[in-house]
Amino acid sequence: MVSREQKQEAIMLIKPKLGERKSCRLLKVSRTGFRNRFKFFDKDKELKERIRELAYKYKRAGYRQIHDFIRKEARVNHKRIYRLYVELGLKYRIKQRRKRLPLPTVPKLLPRAPGERWSVGLALFRKKIQNLEYNRRLWSFSDSDSTGVFNSFRESCKNFE
Repeated sequence: MVSREQKQEAIMLIKPKLGERKSCRLLKVSRTGFRNRFKFFDKDKELKERIRELAYKYKRAGYRQIHDFIRKEARVNHKRIYRLYVELGLKYRIKQRRKRLPLPTVPKLLPRAPGERWSVGLALFRKKIQNLEYNRRLWSFSDSDSTGVFNSFRESCKNFE
């Protein structure tokens, strides 16, 4: 299958020998289409080259970002940039995520005897120190105006021994 641009180039080569009418009729292209499209192909060619340059320079840039770069140089519609971007077969390059090594899983160690693991519960200056993980036994309970958690813990350790 022959593209429009290739037909345009072929007509330009044949035109001096056969003339515009015969060359257009031979390649089944309308004369007005040949004249009008040829004007647009020249504009698009320069723009395509510029898009290709920017896409190569800024590899992570999509058509919107390329449109922003080109808009600083000349006034071009974003839909035209998108059409040419697709025609060139360019795609936004998605960054590949690095594969992380899996973290080693450590089994949760359960307490085997009372006193291996302690918990402290505070509810508005009421402190209770429990051995929750092993047998849920309450070792100490104190009710005071200040949070003397360490004092309560020391007292409960004395009771435990």
